[in-house]
Amino acid sequence: MTTGVCGCGFHWDVAAAGVIGQLRSFPAAYRACIDGLGTGGRLEGLRRRPAPGVWSILEYTAHTVDAVEWYDRRIRLVLSVDRPSLTGFDWDAACEDRRYVDQDPESVVVRLDVVTGGLADMLGGLGPRSWEAVGIGSDGGDRRVIDLARRACHEERHHLHDIRRIAALPGAVPGGDRGRQP
Repeated sequence: MTTGVCGCGFHWDVAAAGVIGQLRSFPAAYRACIDGLGTGGRLEGLRRRPAPGVWSILEYTAHTVDAVEWYDRRIRLVLSVDRPSLTGFDWDAACEDRRYVDQDPESVVVRLDVVTGGLADMLGGLGPRSWEAVGIGSDGGDRRVIDLARRACHEERHHLHDIRRIAALPGAVPGGDRGRQP
């Protein structure tokens, strides 16, 4: 189990209620970061990678949608099968294969709201024992539902941090200071 505070500000020991609350808050935070950045011919700023090997704002956001969906499926599997094996996923390949950079920003943000809300709703209906259900990770380690939910929440927090950082880079996105946290 991961513990402590991540560089993005995520607290790994957050309780179930905190995970649900944070999940519910993220879609609005993502929307606030990218609203207006893709309008008036500035879509290129959302698609531009700030450096080789660093995803664009749109790629990070589309990845976050897929990551939340992936964790949702993993959690549902753990809840429905006794100690299932959980396989890994190649996120860099998905970025290219799913053409994150070409997706419509508005559709991506809407999908993020839907998938995050669905995960939060599902988690909100769990009893205490369900949070302790276990799957087996690709490394052979136990993955409790609370751990998987925290990882989904961390994905959203971490990549929100990434897009705010990119949006704040001078010249990275027209109006680049918009991504700064208040």
